[in-house]
Amino acid sequence: MELEITNKNENTLLSRWEVSANVAFHKTVTPKKDEVKAALAKALKVEPELVMIKNISTKFGANTASVKAYAYTNKEVMGKLETDIAHAAKRAAKKTPEAK
Repeated sequence: MELEITNKNENTLLSRWEVSANVAFHKTVTPKKDEVKAALAKALKVEPELVMIKNISTKFGANTASVKAYAYTNKEVMGKLETDIAHAAKRAAKKTPEAK
């Protein structure tokens, strides 16, 4: 899998980088989000936990995909802005029984 970052904008108000990239893959399937997240984290020199993949889109029959992602500067800001993370934390808190 080859990753090429095509656009990288810093959003200082939201403490994140907004990234667009192209991924070329030689397998028959589109790479998993975790694989793309790891490649983006390595290219941006951040931890994989701070990268949020928003969209991976491919065209039919092509071995390339376009990726939209955010790379945050810290986990607290990411938790406040990303609803998936906030909802997962609430679900986990509800599932854990209180210690008696």
